Amino acid sequence: MSEVILNGMEVAGKPATSQVYKATHNEDGSRLSYMNRSFISFSFGGKWVEDFNLIVVIDGDRISRNLHAEFSNNETESEILDEKFFWSAHFNGNNLSLMLATDGITESQLNEV
Repeated sequence: MSEVILNGMEVAGKPATSQVYKATHNEDGSRLSYMNRSFISFSFGGKWVEDFNLIVVIDGDRISRNLHAEFSNNETESEILDEKFFWSAHFNGNNLSLMLATDGITESQLNEV
């Protein structure tokens, strides 16, 4: 009888899966619902990051970023009156920076990113 070597949380007789796969997929192989992976997964260009063995991580115990985009007001200062006239507000683009981690990306997967 051959010796079976298991790493981590693998089960004998089932294909080996990574921690990223287990965090983003059900036992039957389907993806978890958006609610259950909303803070650790995203798609870009039609491809999911977990397909490359990547997952979103944060530094510390919480994410800190702006809740909404910055905005700038369109105002005119009056030289005669001591006030400003407000015309409109314009929203700038909102930025989101994400840190990705892996537990076993292959070279071919890295080249696809």
